[in-house]
Amino acid sequence: MNQILKLSCASVLVLVAFGCTDEGEADTTGTAGPGVGGGTTSANGGGSQGGGSTGGNSSGGGGAAPMPCLADTLAADHFSIARDDLCIVAVYDAPALEISGYGTTPTWGSHGGPLTFEADAASATIYRWNLSGSTLMATPEDVTLSGLPAGAYFGSQVVDPLGVPVFSWTGASFMTEGGVIADDLGTGVSTTTIGVTAMASSATSRFLFTALGPMGGTAGDAGVYAGKVLLTPREASIATDGEVDTWGLATGAVAFDGAGNAFAIQTDYVTGTQELRAYASSDVEVGAPAIVGVTLATIAGYGDALAAVTPAGADPGIVLFQPNDADTSAHLDVTSVEYVKTGAAIAVQGTPTPALTLTTADTNLTLMTDPSGRVWVGGSATGGGSTFYVLRRK
Repeated sequence: MNQILKLSCASVLVLVAFGCTDEGEADTTGTAGPGVGGGTTSANGGGSQGGGSTGGNSSGGGGAAPMPCLADTLAADHFSIARDDLCIVAVYDAPALEISGYGTTPTWGSHGGPLTFEADAASATIYRWNLSGSTLMATPEDVTLSGLPAGAYFGSQVVDPLGVPVFSWTGASFMTEGGVIADDLGTGVSTTTIGVTAMASSATSRFLFTALGPMGGTAGDAGVYAGKVLLTPREASIATDGEVDTWGLATGAVAFDGAGNAFAIQTDYVTGTQELRAYASSDVEVGAPAIVGVTLATIAGYGDALAAVTPAGADPGIVLFQPNDADTSAHLDVTSVEYVKTGAAIAVQGTPTPALTLTTADTNLTLMTDPSGRVWVGGSATGGGSTFYVLRRK
């Protein structure tokens, strides 16, 4: 059973700069075998299009006409849409995927659908989800683990740059024990990394993660760091690709939009705020040097549900984020921040505005972006399992 470190931001005062997470998934395969979600939220710009994106793309670029907007009331069990430029284009069920208050969230896999996992100190199972009609079903991949301490806690997400699953773990001594694991021919190869909270990848060999230091390093500054997958004809391994940016006191979410631009949020638990930063795709390509990201917003609280609707023509991109209250840890309404990209530069447009208004207070949502730039919003279903709503710009 995947052990998830359950923290409130108050805990961070004790745990120094280890990140706050709050998403939770318990997933099933096509044979109803449980799996644990791998995001925030985290968002992938994976290669192939799938998991319900067969109706054409949305705000991400050329191709078939966008899927038509459906009635906003389809999401009435979970939220109402507060922005007049977003709409629902698809609704998918995952009958045995349970979304709880803490745990892990799906990312977008290179196979063209959601990607999740479950693990213990001896083994892990990766789940690649695809649609069967309007239902998400998954195929499992087993990974053997060795050398991990009993009671290891596993990070909130699995990503798969170049199709190689990568996830993280933390030991009981979180300031000295931890690592990033790559699936190498069914065997987990771990590299030391301290305090990983969230992960994200796009359609390159590079992946980003929020942690207290780079791969192979010791605990240091909270920030965004990079790794890369190294492929030989029969094997895979991972290596550090340096620092991206450091700020804040506790680690948070990281995500890509459909165009390869990256976003990350770090928390200052002293002030009870979090700062959202953006990075153009060229700033996070393999081998890119460390930079200071563009600040898009400073928002109260903390949180780990983060995704983005990709810019299209004159229409700005939209970052979506669900914060948690710094004092009560309650899940709040989803906030949005607009951004524009001119050449290789990203800039904020306007101030944060409401995006999704919760039907019931303290409803936990998950967010991820598919390759066509649409955002998948997940919530617990009334009869068990979960429901995913696919949103695009109108």
